[in-house]
Amino acid sequence: MTRTAALTVLAFLLNAPLAFAQSHYMRAYYVQWVAVGDSGKYGDAAYLEFPGPDGDLDTADDTNLLVDGGGDTSSYSPLAKFLDGKIGAGGTIDHMLLSHTHDDHYNGLYMASRRYRVLNYYENVRWKSGTNYFSMISELQGQGTSFFSVTASNYLSGPLTNVGPGWDPYVSARVLAAKKGYPGGDENVWSLIIRIDCGGSSFLFGGDATSGGEYSPETEEWILDGTTPHSFPGASSALALTDIFKAHHHCSAGSNSSPFLERM
Repeated sequence: MTRTAALTVLAFLLNAPLAFAQSHYMRAYYVQWVAVGDSGKYGDAAYLEFPGPDGDLDTADDTNLLVDGGGDTSSYSPLAKFLDGKIGAGGTIDHMLLSHTHDDHYNGLYMASRRYRVLNYYENVRWKSGTNYFSMISELQGQGTSFFSVTASNYLSGPLTNVGPGWDPYVSARVLAAKKGYPGGDENVWSLIIRIDCGGSSFLFGGDATSGGEYSPETEEWILDGTTPHSFPGASSALALTDIFKAHHHCSAGSNSSPFLERM
């Protein structure tokens, strides 16, 4: 081997870890906070980056997903500062998902609808309450965002995608629970629960999903029991390999039941 060829091979090997380290990976950021002096006001937002068709992060075809947005509508909020650092003011959010219509989840999405371009928006029902929620919907409609209503068992990403354009070919996302019907009562019960898989890792997001009980089953129990149409038979098997679980309802006593956690 000539010295030049040897140096070329050496340079390739030295660069290989950097070149391949981001291949077929995704990133998940949990952006949460408690407002100063208001310990009961929890922000709840997650931002995910996907590698896109080329399979590599940090390239031009990457896509992103914003799940909920916390309770702050300000352009100076922690979420706004975070997203500005990621995509810049006026940047693009490829996919935005609302778990349910409580203001500590949708207020930040209202901010995002005014500050960024949103291509696709997902929810399980058209909600009937929330001033900023209605304003957010109007903002999204005004910018031509595509709306998608999801139900239990839907795939939102990966080769089995059957709702929307799909988030990423290398990332699978399936809705494990999504209450259908006319929204009312405790809106936490209506929270979407979604499992997102990339490679050998799985993430579970469920907003403020509730545990209910033996005589009044709710979101988590629907998955354990495979209850249709709010979940589907076999949904509980998707819990068993969960790697990262964002605790439902800020880890409240009304969620994250022992049977649900044990199944994971």
